[in-house]
Amino acid sequence: TKSSVDIASKKEVLAVFYLDSPTEDLVKQIVQSSNKLTAAQVPEFVVLAATILKSYKARQDNNKDANDKIKEFQKAISKFLKNPAKDSSNVTTAVLAAYAQLGVYDDQVRTLAANDKAPLEVQYQALNTIRHICDDFIDDANQVKIRTDLQSLLLKILQNKSNKNAVRVWAFEALFTSFIYNPEEDDSTLGDNLEKALSEILDQPLNQVSFFQSKSKDLITGFFCVIE
Repeated sequence: TKSSVDIASKKEVLAVFYLDSPTEDLVKQIVQSSNKLTAAQVPEFVVLAATILKSYKARQDNNKDANDKIKEFQKAISKFLKNPAKDSSNVTTAVLAAYAQLGVYDDQVRTLAANDKAPLEVQYQALNTIRHICDDFIDDANQVKIRTDLQSLLLKILQNKSNKNAVRVWAFEALFTSFIYNPEEDDSTLGDNLEKALSEILDQPLNQVSFFQSKSKDLITGFFCVIE
């Protein structure tokens, strides 16, 4: 009916407004709701929630408050990365996509990135999360350790010829970011190894990978069902 369409349209406009101009109350609701999530709710909730938290941080003068909210959110959803079931890769990929949006990282991301038996979409999202690490969320005392460890892991993935070419390229993209690799600071040996490994795959066809995303309307509807 026309009234139903009007209501749906208003909800979509409201959703777009919330995405662009999130209030402090909405952010608090998101963090509270994330602590109560079931696995079934994760795919429809966490990516949009991350988008809102990212917008909130961008608009805030007080970055500490925004960062604290993001860390609370990460802590709540991190449980869904532990021992992911083979039939729940959509849950794992959704959490990793949320991590990547926000620039957060933990050891579970590394474990998933290192697992060459994981579904291809999980490997992609794990490597993409590493690619988008923001040092705002990495303790200064741990930065060198994490950077060095990830350099070693990503180079290993890149050099492993049994990996799909797409995975090797994703590893290269993750390596060649400001947090992971700084040519002016890091050992030149790493740069030489990178160049050699990349030259081996440049002329090879990439494995074509298709990723399927839910429609935005479905995501928005599911998201607001969770926080209501």
